[in-house]
Amino acid sequence: MLPWLLAEVELVRCATALQRAYGPDIAERFRQEAEEAVRKGAAGAGSSREGRGPQEAVFGAAVRCGLRGHGPVDLRRWAWPFGDRVFSGPQAYQEELAALLRQDVELAAEGNAEGPVKACLDTIRDVRGVLRTAVDFSGLAPRSHREDFLGDFVPMVSRLTTGPPLVRLRQLLALLDCGLLRVTGPDARFTADPASGRFQVHSPRVAGSRTELDVLVDARIPDPDLRRADGDLTARLRDQGLLTPYVNRGPDGGEFATGGVAVTGSPFHPVRADGRPEKGMYVLGIPSEFTRWFTQVGSGRPGVWGEFAADADAIAEDALHGAHDGTTATPLTGVLLGPRWHTALTAPDEETNP
Repeated sequence: MLPWLLAEVELVRCATALQRAYGPDIAERFRQEAEEAVRKGAAGAGSSREGRGPQEAVFGAAVRCGLRGHGPVDLRRWAWPFGDRVFSGPQAYQEELAALLRQDVELAAEGNAEGPVKACLDTIRDVRGVLRTAVDFSGLAPRSHREDFLGDFVPMVSRLTTGPPLVRLRQLLALLDCGLLRVTGPDARFTADPASGRFQVHSPRVAGSRTELDVLVDARIPDPDLRRADGDLTARLRDQGLLTPYVNRGPDGGEFATGGVAVTGSPFHPVRADGRPEKGMYVLGIPSEFTRWFTQVGSGRPGVWGEFAADADAIAEDALHGAHDGTTATPLTGVLLGPRWHTALTAPDEETNP
C-alpha cells in the first residue's frame, strides 16, 4: 500500500512542478508517461528502468519530461529535516529553526493547488479515507499495525499533514525573532531538580541548552488506552464489562492490544466482555482510536460532509430508531475485519458473466 501512496504523492508533486514550469500540455504528457511507466513496472515488463518501484517510475517519467532541480519526494527527510544533527548551541539551533519555518511559510503561500510541495502533501489528506478502510478493525497484521503503521507511518505523515495555519506560523516567527520564545531543541528532556526546587529542560542534541523553569505545562493529549482509565466513567464501564479494549489478533497467533475501545461497525456500539454489542451505547472519536484510525478529528471543512460527520449521523439515525427489541445480537470477537481481509487476499479470483 505504501509504495502506491508514495507514487501518488510523487505524481502530484511532479505534475504541479512541470505545469508551473512548462504549462498544462507538458504536465498532461507527463501524467500519461508516468501511468505507462507504472503499468509496465507493475507487470514486470519493459526495461530495468521501467521495472523499478512505482514512485521511481513516476519520477523517471518526470525527468524525461524536463523536471529539473528536484529530487524524489522523501517524506521521512521532510518530516525530520534536522535528522540526527547535533547543534553547537541554542543560537545555532534557533537560527536553523527560524530559517526552516520561513521556508515553510513561503511554501504555504504558494498554496496547495499551485505549490508542488503542499499540493502533494494534500494527496495524503485526500486518501485518509482509503487508508482507514484498509487499516481499521485489524486490516493490518498485529506487528505491522503497531510498528509500521502507528509507530512509523502515522508520526511521519502527521508532521507533514497536520499543524497550525499560516497566520500562527508567522506569529511563531515573530515571537522567535523578538526573543520572547525559545525552543529547546529536538528530543527535549524534562526533569525536576530537588536542590533548586525548579524544573529543567534540555536537548541532548543542542549543546548548552539546559534551562531552569519555574512552571511546566504538559499540553500533550495522552494516547487513549482503556486499560489505563482510572476512577472515571470510562473505568466504571470497563469494570462492569460494558467496554472492552480492542485486540488485533492475527492468523499466526500474534496479538496487538491497541488500548482503543472495541466497537462494532457503524453505528459503533461497544463490544461487551461477553462478546456481544451493547446496543444502548455508542462510541465515537478518540476512545476508539487505534481500533479505528484518525478518529480524533471531529471537525472539517465548511460544507463538506466528512467521515466523522457521517459516523455521527449513523449513530443519530440508529438512536432515533430506538432499541431493536427482539433482535439477536451477533457474537463478536476482538477481530472484526481481519479474517475478511485475510480471506479476500488469499482467495482465487472468481470469474463472473456480465
